Amino acid sequence: MNKKIVAVAIVAILVVAAAISAIVVLNDKEKDYEYDPSKGWYSWDPTVAEVRSAAFSISPLLPDEVKGMYEEIYGGTVDYAKYDISDVPSDFLSYDSLVVKSTDSEVTVNSTIRDKSQSSEKVVVPVTLKKNPDNLLTTAGYAAVLYTLYKLKFNDDAAAETELWKHVFALDKSAFPNGSADMKALYGVTVPEGTISVGSTYYLIKNLESYVDYVDKGTQNGETFLMMAAGSLGDDYSNLDPFFDVLESKNGAANSIFCFSNNIGDVLAAVEIIGAVFDLEDEAKKYIDQFRTEMYAINQAAESKHKDYTVYLESASKKAAGTGTITNDVLEGILGLTNINQTSQWVLIPEETIIEKMPDVIFFYTNDKRSMDEKMRVGFTLGTTS
Repeated sequence: MNKKIVAVAIVAILVVAAAISAIVVLNDKEKDYEYDPSKGWYSWDPTVAEVRSAAFSISPLLPDEVKGMYEEIYGGTVDYAKYDISDVPSDFLSYDSLVVKSTDSEVTVNSTIRDKSQSSEKVVVPVTLKKNPDNLLTTAGYAAVLYTLYKLKFNDDAAAETELWKHVFALDKSAFPNGSADMKALYGVTVPEGTISVGSTYYLIKNLESYVDYVDKGTQNGETFLMMAAGSLGDDYSNLDPFFDVLESKNGAANSIFCFSNNIGDVLAAVEIIGAVFDLEDEAKKYIDQFRTEMYAINQAAESKHKDYTVYLESASKKAAGTGTITNDVLEGILGLTNINQTSQWVLIPEETIIEKMPDVIFFYTNDKRSMDEKMRVGFTLGTTS
């Protein structure tokens, strides 16, 4: 055979092989694409959107956030009038009640606290207290839920806001203007002057002296104090005794309720607790029923699309939401997506893996300060670090 022909044939084979190596067939969807570093993750034309991190917690932002996500993914609107609570299956966004006993004046609930930092296990602590505590120390999300329940009661925003500030006397510093959970920016509620700014509702022992002061102020003149916050604390449960000692020193006038939330059921259980503590049981039930009904309508609309989409949600620290999170309950349980991160926690996933998985939908948080090109790895070359 002519050597030139052999050489040309070899070159042709190498060129074809190189071309094939640039084409990736992924997710059994028979969709071919060539990864282009100048396009980054835009190479496979995913749906890309931003969501508010504050929504994926005990917060009334969650329903509207899920509605917006549905519209970004599937387009169109959902017929919410098509369903009522009787249509919702009992196991859809179900939860175990943490309200143990409720009378006209007193309530017993199960407070839930993460066992160890970074653990998914929780410790249950029964708490009995008088309803409608005088002075509430809490976070923006809990305060906003309470405000929402008061709005359902009074059907009047101003009356609800007035009632809210009769109880809330201290807020995590993030709830103040320009904070990450700015009450005015997120919920349209202005924090009154004189409201105590709490340095941390996450590290209690490190800030124990401050908590002694908060509890002292909250129990003056025979008044009652309650702290309500997320149960995913920065301290192991076994190290919290000094904090509980501060509360117990007030002989029942000071209490704490924590809610460790891994899924939407935990969020709804926390709403029920807030309703029980502040004598708003009917309003809490109305909120929960409406939430479950609307989310079921979204779920049914998503399932009717038969899209079989995969999804990746990345935090500002580049970690991906795992299956044991409120976020995943939204992604998989309501929106009908498949999370490419099937580990239970937030973890870093290599860029190469994301390119290989080719998620159809990519979400970032609005508080992520990177440009969209940086988030979408525009300019990223395989084999390098972004």
